Amino acid sequence: MKAKSKWYNHIEEWILAICFGLMTGIVAVNVILRAFDMSLPWADQAARILFVWCTLIGISLGALTFQHLKVEAIDNFLPRKITFWIDLFGDFVSFAYGIVVSYMMWIYIQNIIQFPQYFSSMPWLSAAVMYIPGLIGMVGFCVRTIQASLIPNIKLIKGKAYLTQSIHGPIATTETAEIETEEKEEDK
Repeated sequence: MKAKSKWYNHIEEWILAICFGLMTGIVAVNVILRAFDMSLPWADQAARILFVWCTLIGISLGALTFQHLKVEAIDNFLPRKITFWIDLFGDFVSFAYGIVVSYMMWIYIQNIIQFPQYFSSMPWLSAAVMYIPGLIGMVGFCVRTIQASLIPNIKLIKGKAYLTQSIHGPIATTETAEIETEEKEEDK
């Protein structure tokens, strides 16, 4: 039985579900209205904004679920002891990158608020709403990288378990591969 995850591990999923639902509803209503030679002048811009929200909030979810692109070819050629440290270094670099991008997004949002910009089809809406998800997504990325990768790997280092397992499960060694092959042959 799978352990129930904490409520805060689903925040991104809830935001994404709301944004996708709104985006789908707005586009569907606009398509139906176009059949009657009418349309909502703000619908395309609103759908774009919601799509940006989905994309940038998804960065945080990707960090939590290990779905970001990563070069793993080197993991196949080097011993686990070395690849563990390379992966850990990559996680720290990703975290630092997330901090820098978060800071730059914060500065950019402050500039937009100080010198107001608005959308042409929605003059009542500040252009800052297009950049706020970037800040949320990158801060979430940093938090999720710490939560899902850095803390578990540091715990493995303290116990020196990184030689036999990873945060994704036990490491397959040549001995375990031979045992699995023998078990499969016995099952046949």
